[in-house]
Amino acid sequence: MDIFRFGVQEIDKYRDDMIDLLNQSLKLSFKKNIPYEYLEQRMNVAKEYIKDNKAIIFGLIEEGILLGFIWCFEKNMIDEKMLHVVHFVVEEKQRNNGIGSMLIKKIEEYANEVNINLIELLVTKDNSKSVEFYHNKEFFIERYTMLKRLD
Repeated sequence: MDIFRFGVQEIDKYRDDMIDLLNQSLKLSFKKNIPYEYLEQRMNVAKEYIKDNKAIIFGLIEEGILLGFIWCFEKNMIDEKMLHVVHFVVEEKQRNNGIGSMLIKKIEEYANEVNINLIELLVTKDNSKSVEFYHNKEFFIERYTMLKRLD
């Protein structure tokens, strides 16, 4: 298994795999089918952000197959910089095999290289397996997002 930092060429090469993985992740988080057009649009955004050096994407590839990826960007806060994880997904059948841990370790190494000491991400409260995974990786809850639906 190898972890690579993605450029535009990797986005093009693994586009279908990334769309499939992203679909798995979003369905898990939002409990509904995600329109294919939205997933394609996310890949177009990824390419543009990579071109503009606004995104960092690492993918784990085994035998030419993308098994997971983590997409983040640097974010300037008032008194420090952080990495914000936009998407983090591991192929459903490959979960609990250490792939997620390797990807988290990779962005931690990247953050250390560029003097960033804070990583943030959002996870839905009902995604208990992911919440447990993040707790085990020493992530902590800093704030809650509150919503009110007006129908």
